[in-house]
Amino acid sequence: MPDQDLFPRQVGKGWKRAIEAIGELAPAAPDAEERRRQAGEELKQALLATLEEIPPGSLDLFDAAAELRRLARSREADIDLCAAFGDTDDDEAGRLLALVARMLLATMGGELAGLTTEEVVALLAGHFLRALARRAGFDRRLPFGLGSELSAPDALSRVEQVLAEPAVEELIPTLLDCCRQSSGGKQDEH
Repeated sequence: MPDQDLFPRQVGKGWKRAIEAIGELAPAAPDAEERRRQAGEELKQALLATLEEIPPGSLDLFDAAAELRRLARSREADIDLCAAFGDTDDDEAGRLLALVARMLLATMGGELAGLTTEEVVALLAGHFLRALARRAGFDRRLPFGLGSELSAPDALSRVEQVLAEPAVEELIPTLLDCCRQSSGGKQDEH
């Protein structure tokens, strides 16, 4: 697959602020909870800016969730995960969504069969946002933005803390609204 590496060109100051906020996290600090919340808010703003740059129609969470649920319910023993969610060579956001859907199918499998399509959509959206944060911001900038005073395991631990903040979950309705607008209400069919 060609990697046009679109995300790094599309994000800017928001990711710099999010990474600076992660660098300022100090677990033993008296204001550690407030710093983590602030880092979550900075991440939310960076993700919002990144979502705005994704071309309309690139993400169809509703179709992906329906297919994910269908495959989970089929209980096929030999599902070809590479072919499961289509070919989106020219669209990095679509490739990332397909990758997240494949990972959910591989790790959760039958558990997805018991969920409603709406629950699968929300689960897929949350995992997509976290993957987008890693791909569009943290994987590209984190090693260069934290300086030498923080080890790689400490940095990754801090990233995971921030990705677990409620601010990421608060973006799910925004992501779903973007998908609804670009699909013309197609999710109502599922």
